[in-house]
Amino acid sequence: MQAMRDNYCADEAGRAAGKIMKADVIETGVERDLHALCLYLFDVWCERRNVIPLAYLMHNWPMVSATAETRTRLVKAFRDLQKWHADALFPAEHQMISRVLAQST
Repeated sequence: MQAMRDNYCADEAGRAAGKIMKADVIETGVERDLHALCLYLFDVWCERRNVIPLAYLMHNWPMVSATAETRTRLVKAFRDLQKWHADALFPAEHQMISRVLAQST
């Protein structure tokens, strides 16, 4: 009986923790766009084995927490990538990154 009660309490605690975590993580549209862009670029650059852009991306993403500081570091990495390694990006990738950078300023 005690074991059943312990399992029930553990299940309830897990559900409560899940609800709290979901409530704490509220993304803005810009954060969703940024995450979606990073996920897309990660897939594309891995497929092409484009290591320079991957290095810039993986240095700052995935973001452990969506704070202003982590977003700023990621945006700066994208700016540096476009500035110093523009030839490593396809035109469509430049456009996508530029769109997100414009939203972040």
